[in-house]
Amino acid sequence: MSRFIRDFWGRILSPLYVGEREFLSRLVVHIELSQRAMAILEDMVLSAVENNSVSKTKVSEGMREIAALEREGDEIVRQINDSVLRALFQ
Repeated sequence: MSRFIRDFWGRILSPLYVGEREFLSRLVVHIELSQRAMAILEDMVLSAVENNSVSKTKVSEGMREIAALEREGDEIVRQINDSVLRALFQ
């Protein structure tokens, strides 16, 4: 394909590429939040196994952290849904 044609289509489609990049970056953040939540959960489980007991304080703190991460993830999903709906109805 000639450079002229690639540049032409690149200019026309560039807003789509920006939207895709934004979507993917939000998705990456969401995955990172999920990984952090899993690490907290894993730490709680391993701590319980190693100590042969469950610390209610540690579980409570871990659950609060996980809930905060879930709220952040939910906000990302809401933003993505809003963006997709806005793009569909423009």
